[in-house]
Amino acid sequence: MTQRAHAARQFLARMAGVGQESGPQPSIPRTVCIACTEVLPVTHAAVMLMAHPDDRHMLHASSAAMTEVEELQYTLGEGPSVEAFTSGGPVLVRDISVPDARWPVFSSQPHPPEVRALYAFPLHQGGIGIGVLSLAREEPSPLTDDERAEGLLTADAVALTMLKYLHDRDAAYGSEAIEAAAHMWDQMKVDEAIGMVMAQIRGSTAMALARLRATAFVRGQSLPEVAYQVVNRTLRFDPEPPEPGREHGLW
Repeated sequence: MTQRAHAARQFLARMAGVGQESGPQPSIPRTVCIACTEVLPVTHAAVMLMAHPDDRHMLHASSAAMTEVEELQYTLGEGPSVEAFTSGGPVLVRDISVPDARWPVFSSQPHPPEVRALYAFPLHQGGIGIGVLSLAREEPSPLTDDERAEGLLTADAVALTMLKYLHDRDAAYGSEAIEAAAHMWDQMKVDEAIGMVMAQIRGSTAMALARLRATAFVRGQSLPEVAYQVVNRTLRFDPEPPEPGREHGLW
């Protein structure tokens, strides 16, 4: 067993004690991300809960650069983290700036220089996907076989830890409770916007979400930002996409 693999095995024991001491407690998702960067040879980490690719909740990201990369994938609906969740297996990318046919739009976008290699590990519970652990390095590099095994082991520990965190209602307090509520509100607005766009374009859920994502991409905005505009009735979609140079009609 490698030294890092041994450290990964200690990860669950360390996380199991979080939240059990008396007095103010640290952010459990934040503690998990810090522990991942200490246990594994990576510089960034993020934990994302997902019910499906279009319903996600960012519990924590260790840096603004990592948040940007994860949010871009959600807005576009493609990328290593999205594929890890849908495929159920790890997706290891040596360099996210290199064009990749699996996610052509995501890989063609400018990425933060602090994130080059990206490794996405699905989080499972009883064979059911509950989210993704995303790890990153500042320099392009693949994972060795040992590092991949260590990542899988750590992802198992993270999944158990996050389930414990979610089942412990008292763990979500203070700023974490506010942040969780904000994410839930964003998702509710996205769902509401999808319903409104479906009626406007007389199309399916998939078509409405695709139009929202395309608009967010063109405008350089996040998906929730565009959703709020739809819900607030400052943005309306025509049944057919607008001609080049013309905006969608407004309310």
